[in-house]
Formats: sequence, structure tokens, C-alpha cells
Amino acid sequence: MPSRTDRHVPRHSANASTNTEAIVERTPQGLILEQESELGVLFFVQHISVRLLVTQTPFQRVESRGIGGSFREFSGRYELEPTARGVRLSYTGRWVPAFFLPPLVGMVLVRQSLEKHFSEMIAEIRRRAGP
Repeated sequence: MPSRTDRHVPRHSANASTNTEAIVERTPQGLILEQESELGVLFFVQHISVRLLVTQTPFQRVESRGIGGSFREFSGRYELEPTARGVRLSYTGRWVPAFFLPPLVGMVLVRQSLEKHFSEMIAEIRRRAGP
């Protein structure tokens, strides 16, 4: 039987009051990670949750697949590629929400949220790497 843990994943988000993530289980297939946040502007606020199966090939890639939550489909893949100047980090993903997004502002909100998330993640990677 896989063990259950409530250990929280190291944080990199500046807005911890609306974002939580925790490893909830370790299985032979990978980690089960739960994430919760809110997406919103003005009068529109959407609670988002996702449960992911996360697998990794150290120093090469991290892949995630949605196994529950607010999305009909959720998959993502980080690739690490050595370069002459360091490491290139690239991401590809497909997210199909199971909730309503306002037609005009929905994609703007998603784009802004993703840009903020990735900027914070890169800043945390750089901070941990040191000078």
C-alpha cells in the first residue's frame, strides 16, 4: 500500500493565501500532487483544483497528468536541455477546463496566471542555484 504524506511541496508562489500544493501520496507510478488556487478579476473568481500524477526522469523531464479536479483534460511536460549558457527549461501542456471561462477575459486571465507562475518558478530556481 502506498504511503500517505501531508508534506507540502516547497513554495515558490508569492500569493500563498490562494495557492496550495501538497504531495498526498507516493506510488510506484509517481507522486500524486494536489494543487488549489483561484483565478479571477473584478467580479469573476474561479476556484481551481487539480490532482496530478507526476513522473520524472531526473535531469531530463517532469511529466504530469490530471487524474482529478477542475479539468476535463490536464497534461504537462517540462523538458530540461543543457546549453552552453546553462539549462533551457521548456514547457508544453494541454489544459481543458471543466468550468466556464468568460469568453473575452478568460484566456487573458489564464495567460497572466501562467506567466506569473513561471516567472515565480524561475526566480525560485535561480535563488536555489545561488550566485
